[in-house]
Amino acid sequence: MSDNFIGDPGRAAPASKAELCSLIASGWDQIEQAIAALTNADLEERPEGAWSVADHLGHVAAWERAATARLQGRPCYAALGVSEELYQTGDDDLINAAVQANNSERPAPETLAELRDAHAELVAVLDGLSEEALQRTSSEFLPGDPGEDNGEPMRTRLVSDTYVHYAEHAAAIRSLHEQ
Repeated sequence: MSDNFIGDPGRAAPASKAELCSLIASGWDQIEQAIAALTNADLEERPEGAWSVADHLGHVAAWERAATARLQGRPCYAALGVSEELYQTGDDDLINAAVQANNSERPAPETLAELRDAHAELVAVLDGLSEEALQRTSSEFLPGDPGEDNGEPMRTRLVSDTYVHYAEHAAAIRSLHEQ
């Protein structure tokens, strides 16, 4: 592992594409394990004031689509299903609320299929990129994207878009069904 990355100072960014892909696969397993024993009713159950498991899955799917779009040089807002205006605010809370609202009525099996499709597409796109391509910065992939481009390579940016994000939502899913 190499330099520490923003958002998790105790953890180092992957040193290579192979390491990134391995960490993504391990992180993905956390999502799959968190939902393995859940029924559609479990996925759709919405605790008062909280997201359902399906909401979490729809959220992860949307951000996987956004990561894929970024890697392909396409606008992330379209992949997230939000307006360009909202996306350009850079307000993740507002963006996430819009993503959740857009997906909240979707049946759980459809949400789960979307999540798995989005993940497969991200993995396929990532597989097609060279180690050198992943050294490019976020703004080199998608000029004009909001947020600070601090010069870190896309390989590092993908950490928070993938396995760190999976771990966060897998933990939330587990806690919903431990209650």
